[in-house]
Amino acid sequence: MKPKEKDWYKKLIKDKKKQKRKDPVTEAIYNPKEFRRDRKKRKGWEGEAQHRTKKEKVSFGEFLGKTIALIGVLWFIVKVAIDFKKSHP
Repeated sequence: MKPKEKDWYKKLIKDKKKQKRKDPVTEAIYNPKEFRRDRKKRKGWEGEAQHRTKKEKVSFGEFLGKTIALIGVLWFIVKVAIDFKKSHP
C-alpha cells in the first residue's frame, strides 16, 4: 500500500469507530462476506433496494375489476376506429 492509501485506510477505521450506526458502504469494505450474508436480514437502508421476498397475492375482485376496465378501454378504442373508418371512406 502507498502512504496515501494507508492514511485513507486509517482515517476510514477512525471514522468507523466514531459511527454509531453501521454504514453499508464501509461495512462492505471491511468485511464483504459478512455484509453479503447480512443483507437479507437488514431492511430500510437509504438507497438500498427494498426487494419483495414473496409475490403478493391479488384478490379476485381486483383482478376482475382491472380486466373489465381493460376490456372496456379496448372496446372504446375499436369503436372509435370503426366510426372513424365509416366517416372517412
